[in-house]
Amino acid sequence: MEFQVLGPLEVTRDGEEVFVGAAYKPRLVLAVLLAGGAGQTVSVDRLVTTVWNDTPPASARRNIQLYVHRLRSVLGTDRIIRQPGGYTIVTGDGLDSARFRRLAAEGSRTLDDDPARAGRTLRDAIDLWRGPAFAEFGDCEPIAEEAAQLEQLRLVTYERWAEAELALGRHRELVGVLAQLARAHPYHEGLRAHLMVALNRSGRQAEALELFQQTRALLDEQLGVEPGPALQRLHQDILRGDDEPPAPERAAPRTAATVSDVVRTTLPVPRELPTNIPGFIGREDAFEALDKMVPGKPGVADPITISAITGMGGVGKTALAVRWAHRVADRFPDGQLYLNLRGYSPGAPVHPADALAGFLRALGVSPEQVPVETTEAAARYRSLMAGRRILILLDNASSAEQVRPLVPGNADCAVLVTSRDRLTGLVVREGAQRITLDALVPAEAKALFSHLLGTDRVRAEPEAVTKLAEVCAHLPLALRIAAARLLDRPHFPIEDYVTELSSGSPVSALTIEGDEETAVRAAFDLSYRLLPEHVQRVFRRLGLVACPDFTPAAAAALAGVSEQEAALALDRLAGVHLVDQHGPDRFTVHDLLRRYAGDLSAAEDGEEERAEATNRLFEWYLSVAGDAARVLYPDMLQLPAPPEVTTRTVDIDNPAAAMAWLSAEHHNVVAAISHAVWYGPRPMAWLLADRLRGYHNFSRRMVDWLATARAALAAAHAERNRQAMAAAFLNLAHAYHCLARYNRSITYLNRAIALSHETGWTQGEASALSNLSTTFMFVGLPDEATRPLSRALELHSRLGSEQGRAKILNNLANACRQSGRLREGLDHAVQALTLIRETSAPRAEAVAMTTIGELHHQLGHLAASSDHLTTALARHRELGDRYLEADTLAWLALVRRDSGHLEQAHDTAEAALRIAADIGDRFTEVQALNTLASIRDHSGDLDDALRLHRTALDIAREINARHLVSEALLALGTTHHRAGDHIAAADLAEQALELVGEPHFRVVEGRALTLLAYTCHRRGLLADAEGYGRRALDNHRATGHRMGEAQTWVVLSRISRDNGDTATAETQERLAGELYAEIGAPFSEELTG
Repeated sequence: MEFQVLGPLEVTRDGEEVFVGAAYKPRLVLAVLLAGGAGQTVSVDRLVTTVWNDTPPASARRNIQLYVHRLRSVLGTDRIIRQPGGYTIVTGDGLDSARFRRLAAEGSRTLDDDPARAGRTLRDAIDLWRGPAFAEFGDCEPIAEEAAQLEQLRLVTYERWAEAELALGRHRELVGVLAQLARAHPYHEGLRAHLMVALNRSGRQAEALELFQQTRALLDEQLGVEPGPALQRLHQDILRGDDEPPAPERAAPRTAATVSDVVRTTLPVPRELPTNIPGFIGREDAFEALDKMVPGKPGVADPITISAITGMGGVGKTALAVRWAHRVADRFPDGQLYLNLRGYSPGAPVHPADALAGFLRALGVSPEQVPVETTEAAARYRSLMAGRRILILLDNASSAEQVRPLVPGNADCAVLVTSRDRLTGLVVREGAQRITLDALVPAEAKALFSHLLGTDRVRAEPEAVTKLAEVCAHLPLALRIAAARLLDRPHFPIEDYVTELSSGSPVSALTIEGDEETAVRAAFDLSYRLLPEHVQRVFRRLGLVACPDFTPAAAAALAGVSEQEAALALDRLAGVHLVDQHGPDRFTVHDLLRRYAGDLSAAEDGEEERAEATNRLFEWYLSVAGDAARVLYPDMLQLPAPPEVTTRTVDIDNPAAAMAWLSAEHHNVVAAISHAVWYGPRPMAWLLADRLRGYHNFSRRMVDWLATARAALAAAHAERNRQAMAAAFLNLAHAYHCLARYNRSITYLNRAIALSHETGWTQGEASALSNLSTTFMFVGLPDEATRPLSRALELHSRLGSEQGRAKILNNLANACRQSGRLREGLDHAVQALTLIRETSAPRAEAVAMTTIGELHHQLGHLAASSDHLTTALARHRELGDRYLEADTLAWLALVRRDSGHLEQAHDTAEAALRIAADIGDRFTEVQALNTLASIRDHSGDLDDALRLHRTALDIAREINARHLVSEALLALGTTHHRAGDHIAAADLAEQALELVGEPHFRVVEGRALTLLAYTCHRRGLLADAEGYGRRALDNHRATGHRMGEAQTWVVLSRISRDNGDTATAETQERLAGELYAEIGAPFSEELTG
């Protein structure tokens, strides 16, 4: 069994993930045990303190026992051992942090004697990391201390690995990694020193010196100190020209505003506050205290940044917070954020990572750019909030730990929290102001009744009003419900109502003596008992599943009634304040009322009846989500539902309606998946997660995607359903591919392939094989990609699936394009398009059109390429597919550049870059940057062209995409050549050739050889130039890359002329001219991008 803490907490057994639960506190207990170390006893007192800070409940030690019991049931009883006073976890060799420490120590010991071995060992240690250590628990003591120690050791390990790589002469390969680390740790002088050495030895002396000046300015501005002696000595060594580096490049290092001259983003102003509370009474002292948070308010010199409104359920915490937030909203001009953290609602509280994801999206971050790890998301959140004045309202928090990552780092923002917990940790550590609400005083309760019932009615029965307030314990929620009931009975005496309310009922009798909610529940009970039976049934069913909100259609499924009947029932329930309407046809239930409804259902409905109601809701979600997915992603495989699952016909027949439903109901489906994992029926967990895969791919809600896919896998494991496990692995692999974690994606895809084959799920096997090929192409292994594609094509032929065959043929076309088999690729793409047009699949047809356009460009058919790409672009825009829109624009920019339409190409490349940056498509961003740079090069702006090319190269290296790196090296080399720096250009071309390896990328290989021919010719190395040119010509003719062939004929003609062979030179020039004319490109004496 493997325990992984170097990133999000994960446990695996035999390579398959063990689901340890989604609940925060049991996972926190496991994290504390692992942070304490294998074989070390962690005391129960320490666990209690960590989980609840200094305000543990009376049942804390019993709860710890319960959490440990749950963990042992999942991990095995021999994994967590009860010791006197505490617990010990047994991990064997399976704890990644222990393995990391061991490898780091071993690599450090061998560094001086055997740097090659040390480098491998240290790299193995570094590769164990998947994100920040204990990512979701980084703010919890004592975990924070262990995480900090591990992070420090990680940086030391990177330093020593860099020493080993430098000793082996691998300075060029180090630059990208060290640059990324230096940006992440700006004060770490050791990392910056190694980066300076790597830049210097790579011939980039100017950048090394620039980096030193940046470091000096940063340290002086932020810390008031100079760089250390070691860094200053290194600076002097580079100035003296030690190690005799090659001719330096003049370059500006990449900054955070990488494409600031192209991409302009305006942060939105979120306005997320719930509807204002009418008829609010009292709480003047609380308002006065809250006003201390308002910047610029008279009498407020140093505003408080955090306030916590605490108190029992139903006391009016949310109402006060919302009322005050609306009063001061104009003092926070950059917006107001709101989130119900569901700390005391049924089901799991909102995890900080989910909360941060929502806030980041509200602040304008596209979903696919939202970090998955809590620590990274919190850092991005703090960066976005810096310099802005925003009010953050965090409703219904469970603990200080849940709130802490959501607190921005600047004093201009205000954070208002509501909770039943006293949030002592927030008060002590963050200096929060605590405002504790008690019940209303009698005068305030009477004033509220006067507002709700009218002054005359209250004056007519003053004693009865006083008694009614006492029966309701002066709690605002109970008072409002009681008043709503009286408003429905305008002539009913208040005294008689008090008698009814005081008489009790079977349900209120179930409350525990001394329970603070008893009075509220009594008010609930009376309002409930006076409703018609069919409305009561709808209300009870709302307590079965903890979905954030619901529509009449969802309520109809739960209650087994028509949608119209459900809508009427919800209107009735809203009228007596048992539900709240927060939008057109969207309702919520207060957490106290949801718990009350669940208790009622347990008391009045049979177990079978409750299970059927839950099933109906899940089947409704499954039906609509499935239909929506089929409309939006008709070519994406869906896991078949078992015979016992009833699906319904739903009226979703257009993409707009499908996307609107998925966007509105996504959070409810996620909640349903969580419910199904824990309470059943488990098949619904994997079926619903499967139906969301296409939407998650489109929306890039990565936190939800990973959570639902993992939940699906856990449910499949629990039921031992191997086909469902295959679908879950397919889902997880897809998510990890989108996170650019390709090795993990490949591992999961191989498991999906094996399980699909074992269970006879041929469609699943073919889909996983297709996805595996795509991932191989992303990492630059096109030859590896063709093998699974051939097998997938065979399977789709056996199934008789023309649409499946078309998709595989299109993927084969892309693999052929990457490897340089361009004519074969075009044949595959045309076959794919023919099959697709027989099946009527608009998205697939547009994809095939883009592929054909790309291949026509590579083959030098510019007019045909432009036609196909322009048609495809219109289709992608109609379908709202921004990924394919950006990709198609990037290729269209290349076509327009090569056709000589530079101004139009520039605008097209900028459009591609804007979309790619907005949606986080790093691949397309690299291509668009290179195209834009080449156009700036043609316009004479060589400095800007070099800057953009270097940016593209940095990104390509960051995402570890070999094909993109090789193309970026060539693009940068070409511009260096045009700028007259032929040595640098040749060096970059040779680097590209090294990446090609066993000609995986034949087109790149040919272009690199052509560039070397040009650089050698300019340096007077005519024999070498001709040799490279002849090799390039053979390559271009083999691949069909006619633009490369034309460019090569040009340089060969120059070589022939310089050798005195004028006749051969003229023939070669003529061949070049004819090719340029056939391609549709202007003749060029110079090498172009």
